[in-house]
Amino acid sequence: MAHGNSGIVAALSRMSTNVDTKSQHVMLNVARRLINNILQTRSTKNVSQFSNIAEISEDSRIGWCYGDMSVSLGLANYSYA
Repeated sequence: MAHGNSGIVAALSRMSTNVDTKSQHVMLNVARRLINNILQTRSTKNVSQFSNIAEISEDSRIGWCYGDMSVSLGLANYSYA
């Protein structure tokens, strides 16, 4: 799992399914804010949509812990929450 914002989104999303409604709302609100932050770093100039380094627009290597695959995993987890 990613060690950045997308990892936090994935963790919050998964944990939110096992808590009370108020806690779930707070957790998903934080996840939503992090997603907005992630999407602001999206690049359409490179092959990779998301770099492996925050705030630097460059292609990332393929890896499960950063870049496009990691962001996709975080967003997928959020969509199921």
